[in-house]
Amino acid sequence: MNNTIAFLPGTGQDEQIAKLLKDWFPQSEIINVPILSPADKTKTLAEMADSATDWLIKNNWIGGVLIGYSIGGQIALSLAKKNKIKIHKLIMLSTPFDGNFFKPIHEKVLKLIFSKKGQPVFNWLMKHPKLIYNPLTVRLMYPKLIFAKKTNKLYDMDLNAETMPQWFFSLRQMQQQDFSEFLKTNNLPINVIYGDNDNSFLPGYYERWSQFPNVRLHKLPGDHNPVVDHPEMAKKLFYELMP
Repeated sequence: MNNTIAFLPGTGQDEQIAKLLKDWFPQSEIINVPILSPADKTKTLAEMADSATDWLIKNNWIGGVLIGYSIGGQIALSLAKKNKIKIHKLIMLSTPFDGNFFKPIHEKVLKLIFSKKGQPVFNWLMKHPKLIYNPLTVRLMYPKLIFAKKTNKLYDMDLNAETMPQWFFSLRQMQQQDFSEFLKTNNLPINVIYGDNDNSFLPGYYERWSQFPNVRLHKLPGDHNPVVDHPEMAKKLFYELMP
């Protein structure tokens, strides 16, 4: 594949991001890398990265730009760390580099559920999506992460009772990662794009990316998906970043 952009999705609004990329770069080949499906709820992030690597190799990937959104960004980092495929540049959209990106009210409870000891509870919750998606449950666990300030509606995410377990699984995977050591020695250009009103992460978290060499931060107006919130501004930024 020449002049190729590979997009690694998260768990919300992925189709909208992919469509924008295709509109902005009609001369490039935009491919959606399949990394997570309803059947992948038992896969670790490392296993998903291996699957993505195998898929790219099978589809004759010879180098290009990886763009990852949310957990897709962490998988892109994992691909770069494994160094099995050629990558020209990484662009991270609303992506954490470690598991300390937000603090829900019931942090201790979540950490237990996400731990090995909590595996049975986690497995049970994954089989009961209506409980995970229940507005009261979500409000108690993630008051800023999911809900807009003045409504009880989910924002910026294509979540429902069917897709919520997949998101919950992705969150667990993201909280178990730490790419700090890799980023300290990484020589690959990395651009991190984030929204100035992203309630998904702790205040000031994104600025922590600046401690790593070869990382450039780009702030846009918007929430967890500023590319969709402000497509014209995002388009201008992408034109500056693409080789």
